Amino acid sequence: MNTLKPYIGITGFTREYEVGYLSGVVSRNKKSNSSRLLHVGVMMSRKTLTMERSRFTKVFAEKDHLMHIFGNEEGFRYQNTYHCLHYADYRDETTVEELRKAIDYCGPNLDAVQLDMTWPVPVLLERIKRELAGRNLEFILQVGTEAAARVENRPEIITRWISNYGTIIDRVLIDMSMGNGLPMDSSFLINLIEAIEEEAPDLGIVVAGGLGPGKTHLLGRLAERPGISIDAGADLTVGGTITDPLSLDRARKYLEEFLPILD
Repeated sequence: MNTLKPYIGITGFTREYEVGYLSGVVSRNKKSNSSRLLHVGVMMSRKTLTMERSRFTKVFAEKDHLMHIFGNEEGFRYQNTYHCLHYADYRDETTVEELRKAIDYCGPNLDAVQLDMTWPVPVLLERIKRELAGRNLEFILQVGTEAAARVENRPEIITRWISNYGTIIDRVLIDMSMGNGLPMDSSFLINLIEAIEEEAPDLGIVVAGGLGPGKTHLLGRLAERPGISIDAGADLTVGGTITDPLSLDRARKYLEEFLPILD
């Protein structure tokens, strides 16, 4: 049975003050007996890492600023936070050296790396895990539309592919929206989650897809599952797309509405 602390995620942080403000919102609104953390999601792609042109350049945090979003070198960090680098490479070109470089930019307070990739090669993660064994970093595998399509969208095959990673990954994110704000299908997710839990009971489960203010109904019965984590991005921006900056007002409303219905 997995013992990871659940989180409520926001993806798209670019400034430290955003973390301070929203961590305070979590502290005021989560249940008194809850261990739920604020997932501070900061985005980077292989393109932005290697200075290639990207449509996300204006909304991704600058590389040299990443460690400041996550605290500082003296170990300061806001309460109830879980610091995660969302690293995207759907061309599967990332090398061990590049992923290590991306992690180094984040400084000592990084807790996790989310792999927004399509079934990344396990040996890539194995090498990074060995190199950074003393840091106790978590790895989150994103299962998105392309990953699911490659295995015919069948829960039993998706589960089998996830199990190939063994203990290399700590959590799995099921996100058929992939940052585009498309509403999740809770019935499909429940079937897939049950299959994953049977095969890999120690994995943390995260769901995403269209979550934001006024969207608690999308979780359906998922809200009742102990330890379920959630993440949101596009619907928390000023323009409703992943190429828009984070809206603190929408992010606050999201936290205030979802925290009371989660354990």
